[in-house]
Amino acid sequence: QPYRDATWVKSTFDLHLMDCWAGIRRAMQCNLYEAGQFDKNEYFYYDDPNNGDLHEVMRGKFIAFKGPRSKRIELVNGSFTMLPSDYVQVFKAKNVTSVVRLNNAEYDAAEFEEAGLQHHDLFFTDCS
Repeated sequence: QPYRDATWVKSTFDLHLMDCWAGIRRAMQCNLYEAGQFDKNEYFYYDDPNNGDLHEVMRGKFIAFKGPRSKRIELVNGSFTMLPSDYVQVFKAKNVTSVVRLNNAEYDAAEFEEAGLQHHDLFFTDCS
């Protein structure tokens, strides 16, 4: 069965396991991914919602993260939403220069800008 993103709109592209393998192969050919550089401990640390719920998709180039909120809200099991300020130190350590928001504005972009990060909005209704 193909991968289905957790969005509410009809899927326009079915992603299969072979597509994933082909993507990894291509990333290695383009020097965008080096298996020996992958740190699974760091991956699982930042995957945790309490540690940012973020993923370095392309080392040194692109980080995907769950958008923060202006106010800390308790979720489940003692987890809370993150604030923009929670990300700044990690982003600076990873040389992030820009944040692109793809969904609803649930935080003030100025919080990233005041920390020296560029901020852009590129809204997608389906959060894709």
